[in-house]
Amino acid sequence: MLPANDVEEMKTIRLEVTSGADGFIIQTPEARKVLELEGVSSEDIFDMPVWIESKVKRTPESKSEFRSKMGFSESDFVISYFGQIEWEEGLSDLASACSLAIKSNPSLQDKLRVVFSGIGSYAEDLQSQFTLNGCSDLVGYILPTRISHRALLAVSDALYISPLLGRDRIEGEPFRYVTAMTHKIPVLSARNPVSEYYLGKHR
Repeated sequence: MLPANDVEEMKTIRLEVTSGADGFIIQTPEARKVLELEGVSSEDIFDMPVWIESKVKRTPESKSEFRSKMGFSESDFVISYFGQIEWEEGLSDLASACSLAIKSNPSLQDKLRVVFSGIGSYAEDLQSQFTLNGCSDLVGYILPTRISHRALLAVSDALYISPLLGRDRIEGEPFRYVTAMTHKIPVLSARNPVSEYYLGKHR
């Protein structure tokens, strides 16, 4: 939960929830701070650590197998994103970053691949952003299913996580980081309270 002072309806709903709930389950220190700021007693706030089960074995054999099935070569550098395809996710930053990376190292044009697994209202605009940045041929989209997620976890060289915290879904952010950590996949992101909490301030 985060303050929503710009939306009167949300303020009413939040007041009803905080007044009527018997307790709150949280997964980040920031969520506790927000609830306490809204008047929730610390005795009614309960921590539930994030836990993720490993979904796939990231071995050279499995990586090669899934890459072959998905049309990636062994030399491709695959950046994956799991989540909603919305403007708030900061996905346009990834389009700009890919363009800058290729300008800095033109050989990446033939190696860099970006795969989005999700749905949302920003998909068409996002494709336009990659096109404007001259990177449209790098991008692929996969329906968000259990099978596709396991495949991407097997082939990914990095997971992109937006540096912008979702104002209405902050508690979902930790799972993205812990998923990457569990499968030992590097994270491509920027500093924010959640990333620093799970990954450290200088990583």
